[in-house]
Amino acid sequence: MKSRALIFVLLMAVIGSVQAQQPQEPPPPDNPIDSAIWYSLQYNYQKGFDLIARELAKEPDNALLNNLMGQAMQSFCHEYLPYTGYTEATSDSILNFLQKGLAGDPAQKDIYFLIGKEYGFRMMRAYEAGDMEKARSMLQAGYEAGGYPDWLLEYAQNTLRTCDSGGVLFVGEQPEFLPLFYLQFVKGYRTDVMVLPMPLLNLDWFVARLLDGTNISGFAAPVRLDKKELSRRNFYPFGPDTLEIEVPSSVWKKYTGEDKKGVMYWGIEPDLSTYTMRFISRQKSFLLDLIKTNNWKRPLYFSNGCPRLYIQGLEPYMQRQGLAAQLMPIQVNNNPMGLNVAKIQEILLDSKSYESFKDFAVHPIPMLSNLLNNYRASLYGLALLDMSRKEYQGAKDVVDKAAEYMPQDIFPLNDQFTAAVTEMRKRFKEVGLE
Repeated sequence: MKSRALIFVLLMAVIGSVQAQQPQEPPPPDNPIDSAIWYSLQYNYQKGFDLIARELAKEPDNALLNNLMGQAMQSFCHEYLPYTGYTEATSDSILNFLQKGLAGDPAQKDIYFLIGKEYGFRMMRAYEAGDMEKARSMLQAGYEAGGYPDWLLEYAQNTLRTCDSGGVLFVGEQPEFLPLFYLQFVKGYRTDVMVLPMPLLNLDWFVARLLDGTNISGFAAPVRLDKKELSRRNFYPFGPDTLEIEVPSSVWKKYTGEDKKGVMYWGIEPDLSTYTMRFISRQKSFLLDLIKTNNWKRPLYFSNGCPRLYIQGLEPYMQRQGLAAQLMPIQVNNNPMGLNVAKIQEILLDSKSYESFKDFAVHPIPMLSNLLNNYRASLYGLALLDMSRKEYQGAKDVVDKAAEYMPQDIFPLNDQFTAAVTEMRKRFKEVGLE
């Protein structure tokens, strides 16, 4: 029974792919809880709600049923259908179901973030209305409810530290942008960085704040398209397979030594195609316009969680800098410029960057734990670079620091990292370092 709540969370997170694999007319299971999950995955929320509500009438204190109802309502209201009946009272009901379920089964740690998400939705409504005091109070409530534990805020802080002042940071879904917004809105930390959650670039009011400079960063997004044009459509007709983005001679010379204008080539994929037309989404249109208009004046960054859908084709131009990558005017993949060694060392080899890492043992949220693997990915990438240069002592120092800062009894290595570390330590032993 307990495992079903977690299964439901994971299934709803990938509902699109699950839906695509579902047979058209499978009979729902006889068990009412399994039936409710099945109906939800078929987008038949009403039947799912009815089944859960029927069981809740029999067992109003059942933790699993309360969790399922809270999760189903949250998904229905915010993520999959254009539900228009959402009010603060609806949100109160969602929070009540989730909190009641968590109180009955504290082992379901993922529910903490679902509570944090709900306060995040309330924050966005207040932000849209221009009520910044309420927006901050909703984020604070989400923190106090355990939705944004200290280890997650530390991860967000280290992501912002990766960015230079005046930078623009593109990020992904709520696990990334809610902690970042908490730091900026509530704590006033690094508000000099413009945080652009890709999912929010489809919202007219949010884009309007970016364009008129009334966002938390205090400066306008460097784009040419105006608010009217950006809100006119969700998909834009698009022609070429490869975009040519001009690079000013001063920038090109800095990276190549050649005193001339350069060109960056973005092999771009359409987001929607018909027999005769190709289209890109509003988010990708915004990104394309920003890259061109910015003209390499502000540094542009992309978090590890930034959806690949929107940045596919830009990867060869991404320089890893720890917990984010900076867009470069020249291809840097497969060469030493692919890693900004100094930035990685500055942030990820600093013990102060991991002061709250052990909080994961106290306040784990399993569904978000993969974020912590990004620390190791950057550090082991740095160690492998040292090994390719036969700087084995430097590589060993990095691997040792990673083990010290991120103890395996708190956050175990996954299979991929285990194999990489095993091979590196084997080499260290061969050269007499272990």
